[in-house]
Amino acid sequence: MKIIRTEVLKAEGRRIPEITGVYDPLTGQRDGTITPMAPIEVTGCHLNMEASSGLKLCLTPATCYVRIIDIPSIHTYSAGRIVINLPQLEPGEYFPAMLIENTEEESSLYILPVSWVVKERTF
Repeated sequence: MKIIRTEVLKAEGRRIPEITGVYDPLTGQRDGTITPMAPIEVTGCHLNMEASSGLKLCLTPATCYVRIIDIPSIHTYSAGRIVINLPQLEPGEYFPAMLIENTEEESSLYILPVSWVVKERTF
């Protein structure tokens, strides 16, 4: 797996996804704090995954970029708004990423320049 940069996507003529906000309806937070096993609303540009073949939205931990965490369900409302059902996640920092699956070459990972945080739950 190779990690690619924005310049590579531009050279390939791909639209570069951009995340401008995240809302966690469970906590009401809009600061990048997310709750595992719950939905979040993501806003931005070029987020319509179905229109872009070979692209898959995933998460990668800040401590291990090559570990890919699948997102079980993505509901697309528009190219600028999606709802994601998050999987089980340990506390820590995560980056949303685009997995670019190539049949002829090795797959590539584009890490979006935004981070989300899962906080330790306190009861």
